[in-house]
Amino acid sequence: MHIFNNAQRNLIPEKTGTRQDVLTFIAATEYIKANKPKVVFIGFGECDEDAHKGKYDKYLQHLSEADNMIQQLWYFIQSTPEYKDKTALIITTDHGRGKRKWTDHDIFVKGSGDAWLAMIGPDIKPEGEIQLPRKLYQKQLASTISKFLGYNFITNHPVAKSIDFKDPNKAELNVLK
Repeated sequence: MHIFNNAQRNLIPEKTGTRQDVLTFIAATEYIKANKPKVVFIGFGECDEDAHKGKYDKYLQHLSEADNMIQQLWYFIQSTPEYKDKTALIITTDHGRGKRKWTDHDIFVKGSGDAWLAMIGPDIKPEGEIQLPRKLYQKQLASTISKFLGYNFITNHPVAKSIDFKDPNKAELNVLK
């Protein structure tokens, strides 16, 4: 990882505010190999950079590439006996895109508060694309990851209840105190 971090810092000619997704993919793969985690949380960012620049063709290209990398990660996990049915992937983005103004996001851009979340792994009920009557929130991720690891997420302030990944239709946003 030290060599990887140095390469990322020093050898990549085009530096933006977002790490290239292929580097995120390589780092995640190497992390899984070295640490055998129960859960891996990944966020790809190149699509966001492309959208801000208004490059729809690149946006779609990076979406497709991210999809392929997710597929490869999952194949690696499921084809390696040490990880098969023991490691979960949680993949999301930090925000949605505007419905009319797809290049932007903030509280005044309708639709940009709507993001997506993908979870796959042991004990996660496979449902495909789900349109829930209730919303899930990013603030539920910390307690959800803790639940995957077998811990109760406890802080000195109120936090959102974890997502019921065995039955996402029971989604709630109760606050734990």
